[in-house]
Amino acid sequence: MKPSLPQQLVRSSLLAFGALTLLAGASVARTGASVSGDSADEPWDAHPWSASESRALRYSYLEGSYLLSDVGDFSDEADGWKLEASLGIADSFRFFASLADSELNQMGAKIDETNLVVGVGYHAPIAPNLDWTLDLAYLEEDTRREVGQGLGVDLGARWRPTRLLEFSAGGLYHLYDDNDVGEDADGIGFRAEGHLWVQDKLSIFARYEALSVDVGSNNADRDNLQIGLRLAL
Repeated sequence: MKPSLPQQLVRSSLLAFGALTLLAGASVARTGASVSGDSADEPWDAHPWSASESRALRYSYLEGSYLLSDVGDFSDEADGWKLEASLGIADSFRFFASLADSELNQMGAKIDETNLVVGVGYHAPIAPNLDWTLDLAYLEEDTRREVGQGLGVDLGARWRPTRLLEFSAGGLYHLYDDNDVGEDADGIGFRAEGHLWVQDKLSIFARYEALSVDVGSNNADRDNLQIGLRLAL
C-alpha cells in the first residue's frame, strides 16, 4: 500500500533530520580537529572557512531537490524533482530559473506536470547577514492537457545567524491566465526554508510552500515540500 502524504512527510522529515544531525556533527568534529591541530589560539571561525565568507548570503547557486506535493481538489498527491539556478548580478540583483517535473495522482489517473519559473530578484541589507528580498517571475504550468501562464511575486527575507545555519521566509502572490479554462486564477501563500551549510559552498535544505489558489468555483490549494542540496557559486 502506498504511504499517505502525511506518512511520507514524516518519513522525509525524519530522514532529513538524521542526515542533518550526522553532517552537522561531522562538520563540528572536523572543525574542532582542525583548530586543535593547527593552533589553539586561532578563532573557531578560521576553520575551515574564512571569517569574511563564513556568513555571507550568496545569490549565485545551483539547487537540486526531491519534490512532494499535495494539490487541493484536483488531485491527491504528487512527487518528482526540481532544479533551480540563480545568478547574482552587481550587488543587488539576480536572475533565476527553475524547472520542476512531477506526477499527479488525479482520481486514479497519472498526469505529468511540468512547472517553469523564470524571473529577476532584488535584495538589500536590513542588518548584517540579514537581507530583504523581492522576486518577480514568469510562471508556466504544463499538464500535457492544458498550459497555464502567469506572474508571481515573492516578498521576504534571508537571514544567516551562524555560518552553519541559514533561514528564509516570504509571502507569495500568483496570478494565472489559464487560456484553456477561460478563467483567471490568483492565489496567496507563504514559504519557509532552512539550510545547513556542511561546507563553505554546500548546504542541505528543506523548503515548504503553501499556496491557496481559486479557479472559478474550485479550490486549488497546494502544499510543496522540497528536500535537496544547494551549491553556492
